[in-house]
Amino acid sequence: MAKNYYTYRLIVANYERVQVKKWGTQEQDWGEPSGRLRYQDKLEEITPLLQLARENSLNDSSKTRALGEALFDILFDDVLRQDFVNFYHQIVHKEKQLIRVELEIDERVMPEVAALPWEFLRLPARANLGKIWMGTVPDLAFSRRRSQGIPAQPIQLDKNEKLRIALVVSAPPDLGDVAYKEVQEALEKLAKEQKNRVELLPIISSADRETIDTILSKKPHIFHFIGHGSLVKEGNQEVGKIALVDPEFDEAMWVDADYFSEMFNQHRPSVVMLQACEGGTLSASQAFVGVASSIVEQN
Repeated sequence: MAKNYYTYRLIVANYERVQVKKWGTQEQDWGEPSGRLRYQDKLEEITPLLQLARENSLNDSSKTRALGEALFDILFDDVLRQDFVNFYHQIVHKEKQLIRVELEIDERVMPEVAALPWEFLRLPARANLGKIWMGTVPDLAFSRRRSQGIPAQPIQLDKNEKLRIALVVSAPPDLGDVAYKEVQEALEKLAKEQKNRVELLPIISSADRETIDTILSKKPHIFHFIGHGSLVKEGNQEVGKIALVDPEFDEAMWVDADYFSEMFNQHRPSVVMLQACEGGTLSASQAFVGVASSIVEQN
């Protein structure tokens, strides 16, 4: 007998509150509890653990567990923690159904919160409510989502039309190297093995406004960008920026989310992948989150 999904959506729109919306099959409402976001309370605790993660040194299971539990405490105060556990046991253990946990964070308002590794979420052991790892527990699917006014269109190919993939790399000479060869080789292999179904468009290795416009004019279904990102302090806010290549001076030209996303006005690929270069810092990942949010809003 097929199982049904019940949804537990966490919506974080500001630094103060977490709003939950729950529903089951046939969209029946299961309630909308809310709780306090405890990001500031837990920031000191998670900072050294995030540093270990950035250095790829989070190898101690106790530290991984500590990070997961701290992240859980940020989203779930005491009330929401008990509410989630009750929902989980009711749906999974009693009704033998599935749960979809969706996390929606306003990336433009809180890029540093959105960029946290939420896939590590773990129910704190001190709660004595059992072991629940969001990323691995059976019968639970965890995902992040971004609210959209108009849903993105799925990829639909005409008869005999190939799937068009664009690989765009921005590697200004005055910044560090951008490791993209493995991605390029994998895509070239895919295009060769699936030559009747996949077309890899000419690879852009020095991305600027003109070259991106040119590749978008070929209407790729998938747009994969690899480059540098950074958070830049502007007034009281940190603004995410991406480094393109200045064609005149052959150096980095930092552009903000609005500039980058506006390039997709002429053509909006069904899939846009933004990849921080290898060795990128957490700041780079946070910058890409804000830019990704702006691109989503183009749809």
